Amino acid sequence: LKEKKKKNGLQKINMGGPSGGKGSRARSGSQGPSGKRGTARLDVIKERLLWLFGQNFAADYELLTSTNSERFVRLHYVAERLGCELDTARDAAESETDFLELSKDGDRVRTIEPFNESERKIAKKTLKYGSEKETETKQSTCTIQSQAEYYFSPDSLPYDAMTLSEFDSFQSVPLSYILSAPALQSRGVTSGELVVALRDSTVLRVEKDSSGPARVTLLRPLDKQDKEIAKRTLQRSIEYSRMLSVTQARQLEKHEQSKAREGQKRKPRK
Repeated sequence: LKEKKKKNGLQKINMGGPSGGKGSRARSGSQGPSGKRGTARLDVIKERLLWLFGQNFAADYELLTSTNSERFVRLHYVAERLGCELDTARDAAESETDFLELSKDGDRVRTIEPFNESERKIAKKTLKYGSEKETETKQSTCTIQSQAEYYFSPDSLPYDAMTLSEFDSFQSVPLSYILSAPALQSRGVTSGELVVALRDSTVLRVEKDSSGPARVTLLRPLDKQDKEIAKRTLQRSIEYSRMLSVTQARQLEKHEQSKAREGQKRKPRK
């Protein structure tokens, strides 16, 4: 078996094309393991690159919108999509001269042949659908942001005893509390969507701490008038809770007395 492996290591391995033609890669056993891994890695990147600019191109909204008027795409972006280093992406593009070409500065790449009629139709539909989806996502994000900000606005927060009771000394509440709000819960908003929506907010900031769950912090302090209103709101809430507790206690006491009387009536006479 060892002799067989040694012989195989010295043979030329064909990577999909005829001997000496496109796709053939001669690898010798003298290259060592690192050379083989590097060649194999480059072959994988080439396959991904050909797929990215081949059958995938016309249906890839992100790639289409990254293309300039001369059909060039930034090589940095391509490297990110391929999950490799910039130099590796450049090497892969340079090796596929029948299909791809680099710009003069070597920072951009494009297909040699433009889209055919069928591909142009697919690309047109992709751009239309992608644009509509992007607009819808932006509108949804703006709606989520405005709804979350409303809960902390002067028109809502000073009168909202529940939110005020969740506040800590840093004017923050748990992210999960905001998600439980009826308007956001009915839309099925996830924590990830809420974090994205509040990324550009000037009113709220999401803070993640390894020691605990994520929290949403109010960036502006309440003014004097809002603080007074909030104070009265909390006082009324506490008083109401006490009254409710007393009422519930009385109702429970009456219920127990009623049960006791019924028990006495049901006792058999001696």
